[in-house]
Amino acid sequence: MFELYLGLYDCKNPKLNAFASKIGHSLDGIIRAKGLLFPVQLQDVFWINGFTRDQVIRLEKQFNEVMSGISQSGGSGEAHLFAECQWREVQKVIREVILPISEKINWHPNAGAFEPRELKQTAFLDISQDFIKSQNEMKKGYFSACAKR
Repeated sequence: MFELYLGLYDCKNPKLNAFASKIGHSLDGIIRAKGLLFPVQLQDVFWINGFTRDQVIRLEKQFNEVMSGISQSGGSGEAHLFAECQWREVQKVIREVILPISEKINWHPNAGAFEPRELKQTAFLDISQDFIKSQNEMKKGYFSACAKR
């Protein structure tokens, strides 16, 4: 069985007021994405278990098409850079389309602070979507540095 991973990244340049996303079927791919196209740090990672390889690839492709339409940032079709004003639109896709795929999800709210091998050992496993911070609470972790300028 395969897992579907979704990483959200905090942009380390507060002047940009930006964040990024990447979806994939490998935690390694999510971790490698930091700094790939822009100065970002992995902040939140979600993953859902129990897919076939074909299902994961189809979901990745669909997500990337939707995110490319929202971000309009060009470049990679796998990693997407968003302006702060796009937060709600991206969160809507994540919370209403991606996370409800399964009743139980896994979430690490501070993934960038841990070594990759520690992520699954320190995450919230098999939780309901209701356990995840609200999008407004989560947003504070991404843009609090912007407010201090």
